[in-house]
Amino acid sequence: MHIFLWICLGTELLPKTAAAEELRLLFNPGLEKAVCEKIEHVRQSLEIEMYDLSNKAVLHQMARAQQRGVVVRIILCPTQETNIKSAETLRQAGCDVRWFALNRPGRKMHLKTGIFDDRILLFGSPNWTYAGLTFNHEGLLVVSRLSTVHQARAQFESDWATATSVYPARLSDGAFGKR
Repeated sequence: MHIFLWICLGTELLPKTAAAEELRLLFNPGLEKAVCEKIEHVRQSLEIEMYDLSNKAVLHQMARAQQRGVVVRIILCPTQETNIKSAETLRQAGCDVRWFALNRPGRKMHLKTGIFDDRILLFGSPNWTYAGLTFNHEGLLVVSRLSTVHQARAQFESDWATATSVYPARLSDGAFGKR
């Protein structure tokens, strides 16, 4: 008699063997290499939604992906000043960069996600900074379950539709942009 272990993913139950093919958990050290390799192998599209993006190796790989003809779209949080320089670097490489629409005081876009060719989702705790991908104790989930990847893509598209290409002005109460 075989015993199957089941893992719950969303509302569906999958045998452990199927789940193992759809989920992997990575930890530091090694996250910078893993992210860079994913970007290096992307062929069609790369969507990133990131609270803090400043890792030079990652920025370099994103620029190279754009040069290879990959459609690279990034949404950044305007509360992180390091993102201003990163946005400029990426735009100079031809990447499409937008700022998350913050419409309430104190609100942040705190996601750390990457969608690769609409097939793989990276989702986890690290900002894509030097410390986040090399030094800090961080975890990153690699998801290849298409329904989950598509759910993340739908959220990205919703955020993309309201994001702005112009860095938003900080309002007197500390919020960004219009209300």
